Amino acid sequence: MKSVLYCYIFFALLFFPACRRQLDVVPTNNNWTDSEQQLSSFEGIMEAVNGNYILLRNNNSTLYWLNELRGNTFRKPLINPFGYLDIFNYSRDPGLLSTEDYWVGAYTLIIACNRVLEGLARFEKSKQFTDLPPANSALLLHAKGETYFLRAYTYFNLVRLFGRPYYQRPQMNPGVIVKNNTDINFIPGRSTVSEVYAQIIEDLKTADSIMAADVGRTNAFATKPAVWALLSRVYLYMGGTYDTPDKDINQQALLYANKVINAGKFQLLKGKAYDTLLYNGKYNNPETIFASIYIDVNNALGENTYYGGLSAAPSLLQAFMEHDYRRDFFWATTSSPLTVTTKYGRRAAPFIHLRLAEVYLNKAEALLKMDNTAEALDAVNIIHTRAGLPPLLYSSRAQLQKDIIRERRLELCFEGHSGFDDYRNGLPMVRPAIDADTAFEVLPADKKVVLLIPQREMDANPKMVQNEQ
Repeated sequence: MKSVLYCYIFFALLFFPACRRQLDVVPTNNNWTDSEQQLSSFEGIMEAVNGNYILLRNNNSTLYWLNELRGNTFRKPLINPFGYLDIFNYSRDPGLLSTEDYWVGAYTLIIACNRVLEGLARFEKSKQFTDLPPANSALLLHAKGETYFLRAYTYFNLVRLFGRPYYQRPQMNPGVIVKNNTDINFIPGRSTVSEVYAQIIEDLKTADSIMAADVGRTNAFATKPAVWALLSRVYLYMGGTYDTPDKDINQQALLYANKVINAGKFQLLKGKAYDTLLYNGKYNNPETIFASIYIDVNNALGENTYYGGLSAAPSLLQAFMEHDYRRDFFWATTSSPLTVTTKYGRRAAPFIHLRLAEVYLNKAEALLKMDNTAEALDAVNIIHTRAGLPPLLYSSRAQLQKDIIRERRLELCFEGHSGFDDYRNGLPMVRPAIDADTAFEVLPADKKVVLLIPQREMDANPKMVQNEQ
């Protein structure tokens, strides 16, 4: 059992899953070098940090399907490649390959981040560090913040998949494993949901405190505004439901949303540019805060292409008004009666993790949960009218709540929010009968809301506790 534990769970300092590479190495494009040696120089550390973005990219596809197929943006898959149908049906199978792949890939990235942070701590005590030019010192410090961001973002995605929604007894419900070192003898069990969120906040605030405003990194890398945008999202997940909100936590979500908006670095795309520029392979458009892109063997920036491959849910398509620009993000195939999204379909596109439109919607939700209906309406209307629609009018708090929920579904569909926005707000995820053979509903307290811990993890780690089966 111990060999499985070392090989699979904590990957013994691996950067790729399940003992497929030798121990104690890091990827540098297609070359592998001793990590101790690599992390003893500025160039080596920067190369290792860039390598972590490759690991993030490698996880994106599996994360995408786990997020979206458990929501109500897709209709029932007609085929079952990569377990699509199992995910869509909320299979309670701890041997599900996609679940295992993401768990391994996520902790591989976390260990890689830990490796970089430990190497940085050693390097910062060296004379080589003190002799660095100021520009390199600033870039290295920024890269340290990027590493904390990547670790926090990975913990966040893990806990929202494998841990119950935050408003449901977070101090008692199990979250995921928090492992912030590379010691293969330290094999912890699951921290609580609240402990995992505390770790995420700590990492992000550490990143915020040490990252310079601008060291020339593009939005293909984590930046200070990316940290703020993710903090806004994390606090929103912690902020309770519409019926029982935590106003103090929502104040934090609002604070960090405003930091992004007021930074003036990003702009919403307008009119038809919204359709033609946002998902056409240009990772550096002015609305994108952070996106994954392909990095080839020559360290050149390329494009990450994701294909939807499945049909959009009819209930989603019907929710768009006639003159909504966002209707252009869909097209009917000629070879079948399916309608697919073009966000990751016809056009080569980066994997967008954070963009400005979400930040405005975070702001609108936080404001409403703080009972500031006027400003909440203004914030959601920024996104609604950008789509070519007339402004929403205020009639009641209940109606504004519905407007914000609907706007998030339409604006952020196929971007990793489906299902989560329902569950974290104490709402059911509903697929009408038109979306599948029969109507399907998952209540926020249902055991199906969380994925099962992979069986190999359960077999290898005696401290692990399984989610309800």
